[in-house]
Amino acid sequence: MIKFVLQNPICHYTTIIMIPVLSNLIASVTGAAPTASGEFILNAFSDFTIILVVALVANRLAALFKIPDVILFLLAGVIIGPTIPFWTPIKQSSIGGQIMVIFGASYILFQGGLDLKLKTIMHYAWIIALLAIPGVLLSTFIVGGLAKIIFPVLPWAAALLMGVIIAPTDPATLIPILNQVKVKERLKVVIESESAFNDTTAAIIFITIVTILQGGEVSLSSAASGFILKLAVGFGIGAGLGMLGGVFISHRSLGIFRDAASIMTLPIAIGSYTLAERFGGSGYLAAFVAGIFLGNCRELMPGSFELEEGLNLEIFSMDLSLICRMMIFVILGSQIDFPAVKQYLLPGSILLAGFIFISRPAVVFGFFGLDRKKNWTIKEKIFLSWVRETGVMPAALAGSLASISINFPGQLGDVYNHFVQAIVFMAILATLLIQALSTPWLARKLGLTEKDVGEI
Repeated sequence: MIKFVLQNPICHYTTIIMIPVLSNLIASVTGAAPTASGEFILNAFSDFTIILVVALVANRLAALFKIPDVILFLLAGVIIGPTIPFWTPIKQSSIGGQIMVIFGASYILFQGGLDLKLKTIMHYAWIIALLAIPGVLLSTFIVGGLAKIIFPVLPWAAALLMGVIIAPTDPATLIPILNQVKVKERLKVVIESESAFNDTTAAIIFITIVTILQGGEVSLSSAASGFILKLAVGFGIGAGLGMLGGVFISHRSLGIFRDAASIMTLPIAIGSYTLAERFGGSGYLAAFVAGIFLGNCRELMPGSFELEEGLNLEIFSMDLSLICRMMIFVILGSQIDFPAVKQYLLPGSILLAGFIFISRPAVVFGFFGLDRKKNWTIKEKIFLSWVRETGVMPAALAGSLASISINFPGQLGDVYNHFVQAIVFMAILATLLIQALSTPWLARKLGLTEKDVGEI
């Protein structure tokens, strides 16, 4: 399991004062002795409550100022992490933190898939595949080369590892932003689909490079077969459970859970992730594909499904997706290690400048040139070059380095780990606070919103 370590010690008044009081109260009523698990539960409840209250305020402010809510969720986490003394912050390395992040990211992907048309995805499958596979490879080599220039002492494999960690785009960020900024449908489909598929590519490259750094042998055929397996299993399980869910929700004769359609989205989304991971597939891809097939089941089999069902499903999925965004980005913001960011601010800024202004445009303009039949405009390419937020997956890959033994000479291993953590934190802050914040303005400026398209 990928872990992310928090380095932000806080004095917890809740643990010192409230927990003993509540535990003793429970014990006096029930006659049972206070337990460690009871303290864990109370801590978890207090964390969850504080996150939701703070995030609700941030959500209202985002609506008031008309900016993407994930930005204020992240800033809320940054603020409450070091400033609220009675909060016991959830670590992403804890069981509770992992559950929240994995569940949240899976459901956000699932909800994003619900809104996409399968025919449109298939129409743009070529460019999606180019961005998600060779696009990640190209970004890895460009950023890795810049990392090697900045830190010449790094082995090439370690520099490339830095590149692949920040290569994948973040669906947990992109999907809600594109739901708020109504851009052209084909832009939305390409951006969201790329973000769902490129996580798998990045994970395979990451594992391959780590194996090389550990002195192991990796063949191109084994890496390719592993990649194909993860894609095939994830896609197959997601498609199967998505269609199965559609049958039980909307089928004319088999729709036995029609009245519980909203609740059915939970086992479909989480079941897709779990089954795919257990059988060696990509869990996040499975959740995304499940949403696509559930959302398109009526179009795939129009004669067998009730066409009027689905309104309550959409409302419920959007509300739950909002809660997931709150949890993920408040937690993520509370874990940003500002001392590490400060320590590597200059080299990190240079690397990120290359990442934003060289790597992503090279990927977009390079591979979209191979898709000439779709007549992509220069404005669309500029927009796609700018919209590539960093979030959950890079943070998870960076955090996993703490539990991986890599053979570096001397103290280089510790320096490298801190450098990677700092770069990822800086990438999250920069892409959210600069790129995500400017996305609505850029879409309107380039005339790429649905309103602008309708006026043409």
